[in-house]
Amino acid sequence: MPGQSAHLVPPTPGLPPAEDGTAEQVHFAPPPEFLQYPEPLAAPAEDLFPQVPVWPDGLLPHRDAVIALRADIVERVRSFGRWHALEAFSRRFRGRPIGPYAVALLFWTAPDAQGRQLRIDRRYYPKVRLTSNPVDVLQQLVSQVHAGWATPGFNLRRTLVSDPDPDWTAAQLGTAKFFGVALSSLDDPPGSGSWARTSPTVDHAEDLPIMSMIQCIDGGRMVVRQLGAEGRRAVQRSSSVALHTVAGFAPFAWKYSPDLNRIPVEHPDAHVWHQLRELARMIYWGWGQLS
Repeated sequence: MPGQSAHLVPPTPGLPPAEDGTAEQVHFAPPPEFLQYPEPLAAPAEDLFPQVPVWPDGLLPHRDAVIALRADIVERVRSFGRWHALEAFSRRFRGRPIGPYAVALLFWTAPDAQGRQLRIDRRYYPKVRLTSNPVDVLQQLVSQVHAGWATPGFNLRRTLVSDPDPDWTAAQLGTAKFFGVALSSLDDPPGSGSWARTSPTVDHAEDLPIMSMIQCIDGGRMVVRQLGAEGRRAVQRSSSVALHTVAGFAPFAWKYSPDLNRIPVEHPDAHVWHQLRELARMIYWGWGQLS
């Protein structure tokens, strides 16, 4: 856990295969790799790779603690998406409406008095033309962080965050580990424009679908979908990495989806995942050294 465990970094070629024993399940994209300061920071990558690395859980330090953190992330990101939808829905016809995309930064902290080990800093956007494309939103953040680390005095959270987690303490900020990023999309799928078409026609935000995409620095990817009225508001969770402990416990139903780490480059979500991975890489490079 933070302050005690080794850094979590994605794998390099030569590590053992995935836990199910199939070497085909672990794929290694070419550089840029996840590197930390003082190693050079590679510029934002333009090439998309259909298969990206994921660290086998058996090699993770504090395996069950990491899995518990992932499960907590899934539920907190679900709440993040629901709040985003409710706020955007209530502002549809008022001044300063919120755009259909929001971003969260995920941090692993020492336990607080309630035992919580996750902090989520969020960034919401006004509804304007420049925030109508999720790839553009994420790409702008990637470029901002890449340029920021080369700027004296750059403060990642002050620059990127509009709504910080209210539970941060100064001690936690000094020891927290960056763990990943999430995108809340009121379009499902992202970029479809479904929110703009359907939000004026329903009476409740819960009747509209919400999709959240999560990229962790250990390579894991998770998706949380809250279906709209047609899906009876059901919640669907999928993950390319374990969300249950060795004993088999998970706090919710979920689907194991290794294909989240094998997204064809022609898939509509490929560019979104690519930019999420790049954003995670950019933040991971300097967090803890320069922030």
